[in-house]
Amino acid sequence: MRKYHHVSNWLSCFIPAALGLVVLSVVACRATTDGADFPAGDVSSPVLQDFIQIDESRFMLMFSESVVLEQLAVYDGEGVLCAENVSFQQAEPDAAVLSDGMDSGAFCTELSVETRMPLIAGGRYVLSGTAVDGAGNSLLFQIPFTGYNNRVPGLVLSEIRTGYSKPKVEFVELYVHTPGNLAGVTLYNAADDKYGEYVFPAAEVDAGEYIVVHYRSLEEQRSGCIDETNDDLNASTAADSVDGARDFWIADANARLADSDVVLLRERSGGQLMDAVLFAEDVQSNWKNETLTAAAAEAVATGVWQGDGTPATAAVSTGITLTRTLCRQNIPDIDFAVETGLPLPENNSGCWFVVKTSGCTPGAVNSIEMHEPK
Repeated sequence: MRKYHHVSNWLSCFIPAALGLVVLSVVACRATTDGADFPAGDVSSPVLQDFIQIDESRFMLMFSESVVLEQLAVYDGEGVLCAENVSFQQAEPDAAVLSDGMDSGAFCTELSVETRMPLIAGGRYVLSGTAVDGAGNSLLFQIPFTGYNNRVPGLVLSEIRTGYSKPKVEFVELYVHTPGNLAGVTLYNAADDKYGEYVFPAAEVDAGEYIVVHYRSLEEQRSGCIDETNDDLNASTAADSVDGARDFWIADANARLADSDVVLLRERSGGQLMDAVLFAEDVQSNWKNETLTAAAAEAVATGVWQGDGTPATAAVSTGITLTRTLCRQNIPDIDFAVETGLPLPENNSGCWFVVKTSGCTPGAVNSIEMHEPK
């Protein structure tokens, strides 16, 4: 079965050229004695509608009309040419892989990328080329992408701290139940929509490991905010680093996690949801905005969260402090399911509660003692 990586939302973040995607339209014209004469017919350039990673070496580009691709090349993050004259074949669109809302009549061009060197999982690359339609109108494009990871580990969300008091920062902890590579795995919380998702760098992880994503890098601590991507799990020296667990750091110092939030974990940007947790500080009938509502609805629709998607069926986060965190309580059941080949246990509000004071355990087994508000 093909593995498709849809990134239409990701593409929209880069248009027109601010963060890497460059698209330049060139309209066909014919010369006259008075200069360029634009034809009365088709003068619109083709539109790049989607970019899909199929596997480690193949992509699909989807355009608004029939095109021929020219000058295809792949560069690495340093601008070094990895492949040129990339081969491609044209194919009719497959309804099973079209993005939501895409015209089923869109023209698909499937690329078979043959590189001089393997594309590294999590590596930074750019696909460059020109699309030319039947009228000669051209679209020049440069698409940044991350090397496809076909060894995504089994991961679940495990512990969350929304409290912050300098130098202690918010964090999200993950638990690894199946080994693999973190390259391209994304972590997103809906209250932080303006900042987008956090994308993990490449790192080999083993079953039983804990991963702590610190949600701020304070300026005075930044030199010690080291992403532990290799075997040295004590490399990070900033305050709140966890010895013996794998630390990662979000690069800026802005507030991100909210007391009522929806956290989503994906295999890759735009890819399949692996896990989610919905939590609300108090009982309320609706989430405070449409972004939270949509994220909660997706978590329920994909089956990674059991409930109706409203705050009423979210985990209760009331009482979180620096030393009281929201902790998952069924990690042992997850391990048992993996060991015996059973489906993972359900994930719902009953699996999570705020633990007692001093029960915060980043990078270690969660506390099972519940905070009892007075």
